[in-house]
Amino acid sequence: MRPLPLTLSITLYANALACQINDDQLDLLAAIFTQLGDTLATISTQRSQQSSCKNDDIDDIKEETPTTQNKDTKDNDDSPSSTT
Repeated sequence: MRPLPLTLSITLYANALACQINDDQLDLLAAIFTQLGDTLATISTQRSQQSSCKNDDIDDIKEETPTTQNKDTKDNDDSPSSTT
């Protein structure tokens, strides 16, 4: 969804809802939705950080692990040569 229609829809919904409830209910809903938004942002941030850490760990492991090609080359160099 594009940003403008999304924000417009949210604003229209908020205005329609505010007309139907009293000030105490409005304050409570505002607090609930603020907490909901903050909690979702926290979860999203944690997911990004965990994903980033996992990717860094995988990159570190790849750098530390010798490649099989190097191992095969080394094995071939150590093998005795046959003469006929």
